[in-house]
Order: sequence, then C-alpha cells, then structure tokens
Amino acid sequence: MSVCTGTPVDLSVIVKIEKLFAQAKDSGATIHERESFERKALALMAKHRLEMAEIGGHLAADDKLDDYELDVTLRVGGNARMIINIIDVIVAAFDSKLYWRDTSIARGGGWIKGGREHRLHVIGWKSDFDLINVLASRIVEHVAFELAMVKGSDAAETRSDRRGFLYGYRQTLRARCEEVFGEAIDELPDESRHTMEIVLVDRKKQVNEAFSKLRLRSAGALKGGYSDRGVAKGSDAATRADLGTSRNTLSGPRKELCS
Repeated sequence: MSVCTGTPVDLSVIVKIEKLFAQAKDSGATIHERESFERKALALMAKHRLEMAEIGGHLAADDKLDDYELDVTLRVGGNARMIINIIDVIVAAFDSKLYWRDTSIARGGGWIKGGREHRLHVIGWKSDFDLINVLASRIVEHVAFELAMVKGSDAAETRSDRRGFLYGYRQTLRARCEEVFGEAIDELPDESRHTMEIVLVDRKKQVNEAFSKLRLRSAGALKGGYSDRGVAKGSDAATRADLGTSRNTLSGPRKELCS
C-alpha cells in the first residue's frame, strides 16, 4: 500500500479568499472597492502560501460536479478491498461516490512485472472532494499504522484479527461521521437547515445520476471471516482516529450553500 498525503488545506480560508475575489468582480462596487477586495484576497493567499490553482470551486455559484482522483493509492491484494470500504465511508458521508481503476505500477521509469494498484476516484462536488481527499489520506495512514500492530498467535489468527480490525474500524468510523454531520446540521437555524437539506438532496441526486451514467464499479460490501477481538480493536482505533472533527472541518464549507 502506498499513500501520498498533501498538506491539509484550511477550507474556511479558501472560501474567504473566493468571496473576496467574487466581490472584486462585482460590477456594483466602485473601482477602489474592487481593488481593495483583490488586495485582501492576494494578501491572504500569500499569508497561507496558497497557489491560484487551489482557489475556486468552493462557493455555491462555481462548485463543480466532476470525476476527481484521490491522492491515496493501494496495492492490489491483501486487505486493499477492505480499506477501500473504509474510504468509502468518508466518501459516502459527503454524498459522493467512490470507484477505482486498476493500473500497472510504474517505478523508476519502468513497470513492475505483475504489479497492480487501485487508483481511487470520486464522483462528487469539488468542495466536498477537497475534504474527502485530506480525510482519506489521514485515515489510510492511521489504519496502516494501527493494523501493523494487530498480530495473532499464528498466520491464520492474524489474518482473522486484521479483517476484524478493518470491519470494526469501518463501522465506528461511519457512526462518527454520521454524528458529526448530524450535529452540524442540527445547529443551523431552522430556515438555513431547511435550505441546506433541500440543496444537499439535489446535489446527491446529481451525483447519483452522474455515477449511474458511467456504469462504474463501486466499493463492494465487507465479507465475513473476522474475529470479535479484531473488531473490538478496530472500533477502538477508529474512536481515536483524527478526523479533524471540528464541525467546521467536516461540514463548514457546506454551510456556504445556504448563503
């Protein structure tokens, strides 16, 4: 398994910059006001070392539904499919769709004979994908670290315990995601909550339609063959996992949809 993790992006800062750029293009503002908004946006970009390529797509007006590739790659075989199911929990929390393509592995300018890897893709909105990408990389790194410490008395027991670990991790991670999103929406004023619910239903419908047209393979269900001891360890690990679980991290940008 190989993981490539980018530096987590503070999306609240990016959203603020995008709003400033939008104000800088407002025909109703004076030229001095537009120049002031642009200077403030550029100053924030410099302060947070952001490139122009990282700006755009997070406001309701220009959010884009597309096919995006995750920074996470997984070597085919072993527990890769079960880890894909864990990533799918994060993707599903954002009402997006996960699928993968298997490709040959290139190293040092050549191809590894028989080497294959899963390239993971998300059908979803850009504002959601940026969060998914950061969280998926963080979770896969945590799973790899914790999983390496799960060992039984023999190979068969280790295999069973590790499958149980991955199953338990997935179940608890899903519960945590549901809790965080539920609390974030419940804290909104009634009018904003109603607006967000309508918008999210429409966004989810568009994602499902785009995914169904492509006729792609999505992550399959987890199968049995795991130990209860492993499940307990996985659940405990997921409870301790760093989701960046401030409600602003997981759902803050979505609140812009109500503005």
